[in-house]
Amino acid sequence: MPGFITKTYVAVAAIKGFLDDGYTLKAAVEKTHELEQSWRVLHEVMSQAVKGVIELDGKNVVDLGYFDDEQQQRLFATIDDDNKVHYIVRRTDEN
Repeated sequence: MPGFITKTYVAVAAIKGFLDDGYTLKAAVEKTHELEQSWRVLHEVMSQAVKGVIELDGKNVVDLGYFDDEQQQRLFATIDDDNKVHYIVRRTDEN
């Protein structure tokens, strides 16, 4: 039941936000459904892609798993002080 309440609250809050931005109720509901679909896809990709957080070269990085089909390279992501994302590709024998 808590998941339903949270989902309902988020949907209502999104609809209200769109209404506050000047959308009609119908358009606000449609935009909310589009937003929900985007979040669902993002959640699925991230839950499959993120393998954890590790230390690499003295920095904490997100391990995004294998970068190639041959599983010879891994992809990592980090963010700098300016909130810019940087990607690192490393051969698996370098880690």
